[in-house]
Amino acid sequence: MKHARRPYLVITTLLVACGCTAKLDAIKPQVALPQRFSGGGAAKLGARWWRSFNDPELTRLVERALSKSFSLRAAWARVAQARAVAKREGAALYPSLSVQASGGGLISRGRVIASTSLVNVSPFDITGREDISLGLAASYELDLWGKLRSTRDAAKLDLRASEHDLMAAAISLSAEVAIAWYRRVEQAAQLALLETQLRTNERTLELVTVSWQRGAVRAEDVFRQRQLTEAVRAQKATVQAALAVQSHRLAVLVGAVPTAVVAPAGAKTLVKLPPLPRTGVPSKLITRRPDLARLHARVLAADRRFAAAVADRLPSLSLSAGILTSGRAVDLFASWIGNLAASIFAPILDGGRRKAESERFKAQRLELRQQYTQQVLEALREVEDALIREVKQRQLLRSIATQLKLAKHVIERVHDSYVNGVGDYLRVLDAYATYQQLQRNELTARRELIEIRIGLCRALSGGWKLEAPRAEGKRS
Repeated sequence: MKHARRPYLVITTLLVACGCTAKLDAIKPQVALPQRFSGGGAAKLGARWWRSFNDPELTRLVERALSKSFSLRAAWARVAQARAVAKREGAALYPSLSVQASGGGLISRGRVIASTSLVNVSPFDITGREDISLGLAASYELDLWGKLRSTRDAAKLDLRASEHDLMAAAISLSAEVAIAWYRRVEQAAQLALLETQLRTNERTLELVTVSWQRGAVRAEDVFRQRQLTEAVRAQKATVQAALAVQSHRLAVLVGAVPTAVVAPAGAKTLVKLPPLPRTGVPSKLITRRPDLARLHARVLAADRRFAAAVADRLPSLSLSAGILTSGRAVDLFASWIGNLAASIFAPILDGGRRKAESERFKAQRLELRQQYTQQVLEALREVEDALIREVKQRQLLRSIATQLKLAKHVIERVHDSYVNGVGDYLRVLDAYATYQQLQRNELTARRELIEIRIGLCRALSGGWKLEAPRAEGKRS
């Protein structure tokens, strides 16, 4: 009796496992979320976050990238693939119907029947008849344990995940375009600043050279001033290369060749940042971010595949029906034959293959749950990092501004001392070099502050309604 009950126990266990699929609301991070972020502003961040920067050129570049970027078009194609797969998997829930038709003829001459040509055969010796058959066949698998439905649901969730992946790619692309644009603007501003500094140093070099010719200064003072001038000239070459690199990067991001001119060359002013946006609460962030929504859908898809793998270990029932008629064309439907059948398939021994497959999907579900929680933590970290970095970057900018004021006072003092014969020219050179480097550092720090804000907007963005690119590829 114990052995007789064992199959029922196995089936009962599998049925319970089939019912243990996760619900949509059950996928939650395995950590307690904080009630609020450590900082944030009062401004509302729009879906198209880049518009808050009030920079028309940035808006133009981002929107061009969203319509022209080939990487984003590839993401659209992946969505189309996932949609086709979901449609294919859903078709298994419906009956299939097929038709089969054939036709032929027989000819005979005398007592011999042959399928031969009529050439050189007397028409009086030939007899023949036609034979046509037509049949319909239908089949349907009953989804007793939800295997087909679970497989279809998994494909639908994969489609949802690919749509979220598309949005995450769009957000990343918009941020990359903004970063490339402002790096390019910074390099253009650095180049303009270096040209100003170079002209200043060249004029100073001329004055020092004249003073040396009059015997008022030493030769090493001339060499030191020349060294400072050459250092600035070398820095200018480095910045010119960086400007070209950022221009190339920006062009590729918007779907153009690297050497294409996609932005005005005269843009040299870094934008003034808008007010700090509201950060909201962490529990809302994890439902808004598309990268987290993508992982959420992946977890649910793995759960459905686990349910399908468990159901695959249970018996399956299929129905089939058919009708066949044959004869001459004039009386083709005079007689017909029909059949109706049911078949049961129950796996008994498969070397543990089906059990191993269900265990694989169970482990995959667990893996994706851990990845989801980890990604939630990363999302919270990105927001907190951006908040603290902006605070400290603003402190750095205030410090640089103070240092610039002090450096200007130092230049005035050491220059006056040098003119009055107190101190040497090395102190003057050091003061100028420090001041000029601080000017360049200020530009870099301002651009870094903009990048930090871009990172915050990227971390908070939940996406917007994307417009599909024009299907250039409706070519067969």
